[in-house]
Amino acid sequence: TQKIKKPMNAFMLYRKEESVQYRKIFANILEMNAELGKKWRNEPQHVKDRYFKLAELEKQQHKQQHPDYKDQ
Repeated sequence: TQKIKKPMNAFMLYRKEESVQYRKIFANILEMNAELGKKWRNEPQHVKDRYFKLAELEKQQHKQQHPDYKDQ
């Protein structure tokens, strides 16, 4: 059986989107993630709210696709 991944949270979605640009700058993933974490903390609330809404949509879709899923 294939393990079902849990839905991405707001920061994970942000990091996924932003990392496209940051991979060109940082060869080291740990450094890139640290920088993206700093950037996320400094983002205005309206930017974060966009990702919170996307994360909620993803969570709802995940629940529809995997109704018996329980977070481990």
